Amino acid sequence: MQDFEEEVKALRARVGELEEALRERETADPFPAPPLLRALLSLPIGLFRIDEDGVFTDAVGDAFTQLGLKAKQLIGLNIFDLFPEVEDNVRRALGGGVAFHETSGEFEGRPWAALTNVAYDHERGSGAIAVSLDVTALRKARAELEASEHRFAALADNFPVGVARTDTEGRVLYINDESCRMAATTVEEAIGREWFDWVHPDDHKRVVEEWIQRADTHGLIVVTYRLLSKDGSSRWVMAHIVEDRDSDGNLRGYLGTTTDIADHKKVEAEIRRLNDELNRRVAERTSELEEARREMEVFSYSVSHDLRAPLRSVAGFCQAALEDYGERLDEEGRSYLERASAASQKMDGLIDDLLDMSRAVRGELHSETLDLSDMARAIVADLRRRDPERTVDVKVADGLTTIGDLGLINDLLRNLLGNAWKFTKEQAEAHIELGQAVSEEGSLAFFVRDDGVGFEQNEAERMFTAFVRLHPPSAFDGNGIGLATVERIVRRHQGRIWAEGRPGTGATFYFTLGGQK
Repeated sequence: MQDFEEEVKALRARVGELEEALRERETADPFPAPPLLRALLSLPIGLFRIDEDGVFTDAVGDAFTQLGLKAKQLIGLNIFDLFPEVEDNVRRALGGGVAFHETSGEFEGRPWAALTNVAYDHERGSGAIAVSLDVTALRKARAELEASEHRFAALADNFPVGVARTDTEGRVLYINDESCRMAATTVEEAIGREWFDWVHPDDHKRVVEEWIQRADTHGLIVVTYRLLSKDGSSRWVMAHIVEDRDSDGNLRGYLGTTTDIADHKKVEAEIRRLNDELNRRVAERTSELEEARREMEVFSYSVSHDLRAPLRSVAGFCQAALEDYGERLDEEGRSYLERASAASQKMDGLIDDLLDMSRAVRGELHSETLDLSDMARAIVADLRRRDPERTVDVKVADGLTTIGDLGLINDLLRNLLGNAWKFTKEQAEAHIELGQAVSEEGSLAFFVRDDGVGFEQNEAERMFTAFVRLHPPSAFDGNGIGLATVERIVRRHQGRIWAEGRPGTGATFYFTLGGQK
């Protein structure tokens, strides 16, 4: 019996200890909370008891820390004084009701916003219990998001490019004014409609194929198609589309821009038309040139054979007459025959020059690397052999090279150096130079310079016309074909030629070649 009484006494002591611990716990925390609730209280949530006068009697949580208020600091303060914005809802709860609301205001200059549920405290029979979630930061972020969306919408609506957003099925969630203008529709009509409805039926298959081909890469999708308007008209557009994914990588829909390329397509069509016309004209011109080339070959053959043969017969008969019957003729008769013979020889030379000019503009070019310096020295050596009495100082720069047709470039140099040799014959000590210089356009040009008779600068262009001679035939031999041949050779090598000179001071002929090195 004594043992039993001692056990009861010990149990009573233990119960007393537990009751004391419970009282201390309730004093420290008026809302005894399990672990889940304590986890919730780590959020910006506050639990409050308010008496019938609006005075905080208990408070826990962090609902007002952003305002500089700790929960314990609220006890004894009046909610109507601190947050007058919530008075109507709190009084409704104090009257026995329940009020759930989102409210915002300012506390000592600091903005706040909260979701609050206030209910009558039935357990105590008076006052109210409130749960409040601080949504100040959330509301600020939402306001900033709304402002950002408003700025985006304002920009997009005034953007000269169509902008749209769709869901994963292609239904329009947002569309700007430019997109509506191109489709001749309104925002209200477009929202919820599939964007594919605006693709011209003739472009459906191609657009789907291009979409599938590019969508597999999860990259930018670019498609062009005819956009079908509500009124039945269509226009060419180019769409740039990207996937719209959330932070977890899940596809939410698509974002796209649409650019009107109708004018671009018109330009493309015009370019194709012009190219077709150009190709047609080139073909016609090529045919005409081929026909002209054939005619030139026939003419050259005729000149070379049919015309030259009787001309040489005339020269031969004149020479035979002079040899066989010269003693029977008086001086005037012999003069006639000599002049006829000389004229036929000159005509034969002219035929040679015409054939040279003909070769300069027809036939295939055989391009190779050429050493102009060596070629020029060989030509000068030949000129010295023909005219050994002349004293001419000729300077040829070393290392002058180009790419061109050997025969034509040789004719070019022979004509230019031959002219320089010819038009300096009145100089006791003549000077001729072949070199290279920078042209006015900044490119390299070859030049042949002499200190001969020169010419009037305003006559420079005429020199390259066939049969034009700036000096009397009695002073200098020739037939006016050489420079015309040179000009054609230069042109066939995609170059150009020009001349500078003054009477009595000499001349300089500049020329460029497409294969110049």
